[in-house]
Amino acid sequence: MLTEMNSCPSDVIRWCLISMAEKLKCEDMIMAFKAKELQPEMDCLYGGNTTACLEMIWRGDADLISLDAGDVYIAGRRYGLIPIASEDYGDMSMKFKAVAAIKKTDQQTTLFNMKGRRSCHPGIGRGDGWVIPLNIFIETEQFLPKDCTIFRNIGELFSRSCIPGSLDTEYNPGGRPINLCEGCKSNGYGKCQRNNDELYYGTSGAFRCLVESKFHFLFKY
Repeated sequence: MLTEMNSCPSDVIRWCLISMAEKLKCEDMIMAFKAKELQPEMDCLYGGNTTACLEMIWRGDADLISLDAGDVYIAGRRYGLIPIASEDYGDMSMKFKAVAAIKKTDQQTTLFNMKGRRSCHPGIGRGDGWVIPLNIFIETEQFLPKDCTIFRNIGELFSRSCIPGSLDTEYNPGGRPINLCEGCKSNGYGKCQRNNDELYYGTSGAFRCLVESKFHFLFKY
């Protein structure tokens, strides 16, 4: 891929970032590219959230973004974007699977008795933290959504959660129930944001949520 990038007709590749933490990583990557004299040059653009970055790419104001599998689907369906690269762990036949994790001392929580539990999720709309868990809950008949009641159903299923982005009107126009975000860590504007401004966002954030709080389980890839 790096060889192909060296033949790219663009002078600068504009990478869109959804958080300041991502922006810092991008700036480190710029330095690494320069050290190896790789072309084209890179520029790090701060979009603030996934939707804003997808819109920037769609308008031609940015070129690339790193996405979760759930976001790749949205990018293709809403904005006509396509994936051009994926991580290679040496076995391209390997498939990602979402797993649910609980504390070793918890002898009661299972996938089939979620009612009243406290949950940690990497983020709204993600494959691991939203799409796959919802399918499991519906298949096991822990709730049966009707007329777009999915957020209310999740709020009634769990007593408290951290699902970053779950009150964002982009995903949840009603902005309720608030217990979907009550378990999140950050304060002020960063609380429950679907980016690294929320300390419990993403896979590592969901792990911190489970370890640091009195929550029961998490979903992750």
